Amino acid sequence: MMSPNVDQHGMPRAPQWFALAVKRGGERTVAGLLRSRGLEEYLPVYSGWRRLFPGFVFCRFHYRNRRSVIQTPGVQAVAGPRESIFPIADAEIARIRMILASRLPVKPRTLLCAGQRVRIRRGPLAGLEGILVRTHDDFQVVVGVEALQRSVAVEIHHDMVCAVEGAPHAQMARLFMTA
Repeated sequence: MMSPNVDQHGMPRAPQWFALAVKRGGERTVAGLLRSRGLEEYLPVYSGWRRLFPGFVFCRFHYRNRRSVIQTPGVQAVAGPRESIFPIADAEIARIRMILASRLPVKPRTLLCAGQRVRIRRGPLAGLEGILVRTHDDFQVVVGVEALQRSVAVEIHHDMVCAVEGAPHAQMARLFMTA
């Protein structure tokens, strides 16, 4: 029996988010062109018009229609590993929107693979999960977009987070936060 979420070819019925590689500096133009074609686009910016992921625009579309998206002037490719381009989870886009809406200081970062998984307990980002990073006396929670191998770091106070139980290194996170 076929899943109601996929068509007869195994493709998802609903449009999905993908990261589009675009010429640096052309992100706003590409986003406008995608929007004018009736596509849902997202260009995360902070501190005025600084692009959170320079050279990328997020777009929601059916993968089977990717040719028409790639033919948009300024779009170079659908971002991702050559052997398998995969969609970006709605939850990843939602987390980035939540961080930017919080108006807390953010900083682009490269994706971290190691670290402690934490959940923010209170404040405008309550419930958000990410990786805890400590630099000197500052704490940050890093949330990544795997397809881009990029992430976003938001500054938080160390007592705002708790270790995600069951996650690898949860005990280490508690020790790390008290050190």
